[in-house]
Amino acid sequence: MQQLIKEFNRENLKPLVFITVVLLLLAATAYPQRKFGGKVVEVVDGKTAVVQVPTGGKVTVVLQFIEIPEPQQPLYQTVKEHLENLILGKNVEFLPIRVLYAASVGKIFLDGTDISQQMLRDGAAWYALPEKSAQDASESGVYLATEAQAKTEKRGVWSVDDIKPAWEFRADQIELARQAQRAKSEREALELAQAQALAKANTPVKPKIKPALQLDMWSNVSDSAQMNPTSDNGGLLLGSVPNTSISYVMTAGNFYDFASGDVKAKIESRSIYANTNGGQYVNSKGQVVSGAGFIIGFLAESEKISFAESNDLTITADKQKLNLGKALRHSRQMPYTVQEMLIYKTDAKTLARIAAAKNLEVKIGSYAGKLDGDYQLRIKNLLAMTTD
Repeated sequence: MQQLIKEFNRENLKPLVFITVVLLLLAATAYPQRKFGGKVVEVVDGKTAVVQVPTGGKVTVVLQFIEIPEPQQPLYQTVKEHLENLILGKNVEFLPIRVLYAASVGKIFLDGTDISQQMLRDGAAWYALPEKSAQDASESGVYLATEAQAKTEKRGVWSVDDIKPAWEFRADQIELARQAQRAKSEREALELAQAQALAKANTPVKPKIKPALQLDMWSNVSDSAQMNPTSDNGGLLLGSVPNTSISYVMTAGNFYDFASGDVKAKIESRSIYANTNGGQYVNSKGQVVSGAGFIIGFLAESEKISFAESNDLTITADKQKLNLGKALRHSRQMPYTVQEMLIYKTDAKTLARIAAAKNLEVKIGSYAGKLDGDYQLRIKNLLAMTTD
């Protein structure tokens, strides 16, 4: 079963729910140069705000072409409070430019003033050089000149010695995480080699078994009619891994908001039953695995790595705590975000407790959130299809 978990491929992650949301948002903003009026009801951080539009809906807006200090850097909270002072509770205009995973990127105007430019002028942000090529040349010149004024006057971020722009800080953190992961892999390889050497004399030679192909849990689920998450199959996706005996039944994705203090993340959850159907495979540790079992998976996307150091999963079903331990974690860097997949082995008994609970609270590392009845219904359907 470990092979089924470890070999999930992360290269083509395209959740159906995200695609649907994006299409709906694009349909609502068919005229990209049109401004939308609304009131700022929340400031998430120094470049992100929530705007309530007259129809009652809310749009999360990321200010274009600026970067702010990361939460671990100086002035992070000060910059957030500065943006609150500028726009919170005020009527603004929003000009959308493009759509990200869970927000829209664009300009916010207050009485005709470009707030992105104002943040640069006040030293509350850096001009986002990695995005410069996507900006009109004349506008880019204005942004650079505005930033230069703040730098000359040593305002805000320019008053702090040795502070790095946010994109350089993030790159440093990613490299540190890679180095830590590389060191861990080297330790594990050494420990495995030592264990194999000690056991070699008493261990029979195992036949060579073809490794399992990678099972992509989240990608291309709409390519087959038998994997259509409609009410006809209770939100379940059926599939198999080509050229292997592995088959699986998977719930369609549910999306939830998790938070760790002021830091938020959008997380998708699925549950899976996988079966080798009598076949055997060799996992990355050289172990022969076979059989069937259940998996709970989470796909998180945020601006930085969130679960490398801490990812223990605890699900509180009513008052009973279900500890599923540490995750098998995969991650990849996206243009503006980091995606992390967390995989936990479980069993039918645990899933049944989750499905029957009246209240579900989840903690993954330091992030906390809640699951709802739709998630539980899909688990019930999964158990009904895969257990006696």
